[in-house]
Amino acid sequence: MNKVKVFIFGLALALAVAVFGANNVSAAAVQINDVSGLVSAMSNGGEAILNADITLDYSRAISNPFVLDLNGHTITTGDKTIVVRSDFTLKDSVGTGAVTGNEGFIFIIGDTGYTGTMTMESGLVSAEADYGIETINGELILNGGKIYAPEFAVYNYGKFTINGGLVEAASAEPSDPAVGNRTGGVIEMNDGKVVALGAGVGIANSFDYGDHGEGTGIGSTLIVNGGEISAIGTGGSAVTAYKNCSVTINGGTLISDSTALISNGSISGKSEGTNAKFTITGGEIISNNGPAIYAPQPNGETTISGGVLHGQDSAIEIRAGSANITGGTFISDATTYVINSNSSGSTTKGAAVAIAQHNTMLPIEVHICGGHFRAVVPLSVTNPQGNDTEAVAQVSASIDQPCGELYFESTGDSSVVFENAGNVVIRGGIFDYSVADYLGEGYGERATDDGRLEVLRQYNLRTVANNGGELTISQTKAFEGDTINVDAEPDLAYEVKRLAAVGGSGTEAQISNDEFTMPAENVTVAATFGFVSSPAPAPEPIPTWDEPDDGPEQVPAAARNKKATAVEYEEINENGGIVVPNTSDDLAIYIVTLFISGFGLTMVVPKPRKN
Repeated sequence: MNKVKVFIFGLALALAVAVFGANNVSAAAVQINDVSGLVSAMSNGGEAILNADITLDYSRAISNPFVLDLNGHTITTGDKTIVVRSDFTLKDSVGTGAVTGNEGFIFIIGDTGYTGTMTMESGLVSAEADYGIETINGELILNGGKIYAPEFAVYNYGKFTINGGLVEAASAEPSDPAVGNRTGGVIEMNDGKVVALGAGVGIANSFDYGDHGEGTGIGSTLIVNGGEISAIGTGGSAVTAYKNCSVTINGGTLISDSTALISNGSISGKSEGTNAKFTITGGEIISNNGPAIYAPQPNGETTISGGVLHGQDSAIEIRAGSANITGGTFISDATTYVINSNSSGSTTKGAAVAIAQHNTMLPIEVHICGGHFRAVVPLSVTNPQGNDTEAVAQVSASIDQPCGELYFESTGDSSVVFENAGNVVIRGGIFDYSVADYLGEGYGERATDDGRLEVLRQYNLRTVANNGGELTISQTKAFEGDTINVDAEPDLAYEVKRLAAVGGSGTEAQISNDEFTMPAENVTVAATFGFVSSPAPAPEPIPTWDEPDDGPEQVPAAARNKKATAVEYEEINENGGIVVPNTSDDLAIYIVTLFISGFGLTMVVPKPRKN
């Protein structure tokens, strides 16, 4: 390549860099040098690059699809607002660009009669006072960059999608979150961070956040698939949900110096958390000073199938509503187990799952069939408020047959604590300590190979036999898979004609080497005895269980074992007959057995008198 060509190529490259820049703005991008140029570009749409710092003169609207590269410069809105009524993309190719304001909202997305979508790729939106961005009728998509405000960096009535970047609030007030979600609003977080000193995300439903969710009754939604929401420093929660609102955690991290995920009960006559729902399928929910989840909401629903709940006090405290736990890991870091009355907060330290009815005295229903629970006391069901018998009768907790791992690991000396707190029944799970006092009817504990105790369904066994022998079994209660030893001992001159182990369903278990494996049902072990030389009688029907599985044992009278009376033999004569003493002193009989053509014939003849 000659020097001329090199020069031309270099000049073209320089022009391309100057025109396109590192931000890939097209050659058609409008160069903005003053406020009038900015206003014109927002109105006309297209692509634009900012070449100077600009102060907005009036509130302005973006009326057509518009892409703006801040190019390291600053737009100061002061007390003015930019209204997004179309598709708007904000980015900064240099890294120092910003849009700032000091009163009201810097951006409002959508308004009456208009919808809008704002996509933030990079740059900074920074409110020196009050709020950052409000979504009224449209969507805010954060892919990168940072949105900052003292409180309510984002105030969402529409949809807020977080794929990256940072949302930050500096307020130390727990009631002033970094992100506020309002009537019908939806927040979906896939990555990125929400960081706050006071509170992370507030999920409410009323126009006025100070109403704490009592308002319209139209709930809002938070879905976390990834990323992090944190509230570190002043005792606010990572996520707070109010009336009719829902929170779904599929991944990511919630972390707080207080409760990480919380709703509310009834305060000053307002049912602030009524119907609030938590659904946890994954992710981590971490509290450095409290329960990971605090759930006092009236008629609330908590569903947990996965994830990690890690609390300083407890993993989850349930004070009203229902909970269905089918999986997940639940950890309390407390080293002692303590219960304290508290009408406005958590009561329990040292429990993985704490069930403690609030002084609202509302029903609680908890079902657990899966999960790993580790604490001083893995499961605690108490009555810290001293509610009356009628109130605690509405509390129920059931630990059911495992639907996955179901292990209650104790770092103390008890697996469960139940104190006058309602109806509790255990029908499954592995425990470090006995829970025999709380087992459901028909259930028992079996030691595992590592010294723990497993709660399993326990089945009954019984025996039936006719005259001619004795039938015994090694145990009368057993778990599925246990080996049952059977001993059928015939009387003299008798033999076992039939031996069977029949379940309540009619299925027969195979008896081999005098033992069989216990099936998952009640079993009748039956023996038929007969004379050694007599033809085998037709098998007698084997009684089966005709009462409920856990009912009292009832053996049919006709099937009770009656051992035959043994015959005392005196002598055998030269013809093979058995001489049996008669009841008379001077008379005896010969019992002579003849065998003719394979048939036995018994003859009775007088015995000669002895002189």
